[in-house]
Formats: sequence, C-alpha cells, structure tokens
Amino acid sequence: MIVGVGIDAVNTERIKKMLEEDENAAFFRRAFTPAERELAPATDRVKPKAEYYAGRFAAKEAVFKAVSPYSEIPLDLRKIETLRAEDGHPYVNMNEDIKPALDSAGISRIHISITHEKEYAAAFAVAEQ
Repeated sequence: MIVGVGIDAVNTERIKKMLEEDENAAFFRRAFTPAERELAPATDRVKPKAEYYAGRFAAKEAVFKAVSPYSEIPLDLRKIETLRAEDGHPYVNMNEDIKPALDSAGISRIHISITHEKEYAAAFAVAEQ
C-alpha cells in the first residue's frame, strides 16, 4: 500500500554555479554522503556533475516529502542516501540513519525516479508499506 508520494525539481544551473565556485563547499559535504559524492561523474566538465547533484538533491527532497508527514521521528536530508544499482537505476539506501523514521511511518520500501530536462532535474518518490 502506498503511504506517501513526493516530487521535487532543482535548477541545474544553480548547482553548476556552486560547483564552479568550490566542489568541496559545505553544501556538498552536508547534503550528500561520501558514497553519493563518490558516485558523481569523474570528469573535469562541470555540467555532468551538476546534473548528477541536482538529480540527487531533487530525489532527497522528494523522499523527504513522501516520508516526513507520516513519521513521528524528524527526517534530515542528510539521512537520505541515494545510490545506484548495478543496472543504473537510483535507489534509497535503507540504512540505519533513515530506518527509524521509516519504521515510525510504517514504510518498508521507497521507489525513486530521477529525470533531467535542459536546465532542470526532477525526482519522484513513492513510499510503500
């Protein structure tokens, strides 16, 4: 049964400007886990990295919107880790950081989808019992 849904969009240009200023800025260290930062495209070009980070940030926001209204335990974006499966699809790592909030909301599974179009990245999340 579906418990919650969430959607978010992020302007890729905003992320690109932050990357150009400092890829190790506090925003990237606070918003993304080491594993997420490690998955960022290994390239000198800023555009692919900006698209990656914009999509992942949109996914975190979408998951937050799908889960937080139903959880008695506050959910911090830093506890939401989005990784990539072997076949390339993104997924939420159901680790010990996010588990208490999910258990409180009765959520056992989260599905996410990320898309990119021109200067925007968007993500959709479905929280399931």
